Amino acid sequence: MRDKNHPSVIMWSIANEPFPPNLMERAMGQINDPIEPSTTDFLNTLIQDAKTLDETKPVSFAGVHGTPLDWLQNVDVVMLNRYNGWYFDQLNLKEAIEKLSKELDHIHSVIEKPIIISEFGADTVAGLHAVSDELYSEEYQVDL
Repeated sequence: MRDKNHPSVIMWSIANEPFPPNLMERAMGQINDPIEPSTTDFLNTLIQDAKTLDETKPVSFAGVHGTPLDWLQNVDVVMLNRYNGWYFDQLNLKEAIEKLSKELDHIHSVIEKPIIISEFGADTVAGLHAVSDELYSEEYQVDL
């Protein structure tokens, strides 16, 4: 309620990276089974509560790798935290880009809503340099 009319608040997020059961298997594409309906109902309740408190702004949440598409059906804008090339497909940026692009196309074809990549990137050790691709080097972070 405090920030309802703050000019920098453009939408409400009701969660950050809620974890579904079997998260890693889902993230790796090994499980695509429907999710337990009570988990979707819970998130939908939070979405509806936010819309009830402020009907002027879109509502979303930041989904992690493996977020079930059922969970994204009732958001206004899909937000995704994606670390392709960092947690997945390390040192293989071409494949990371291809997989991310394919995933985004699939999600958009199912959900048909705007998509925002809300987090992305790679970690680095300040001052660590490498001539070739090396995790944690400043060069790899820049390339990614």
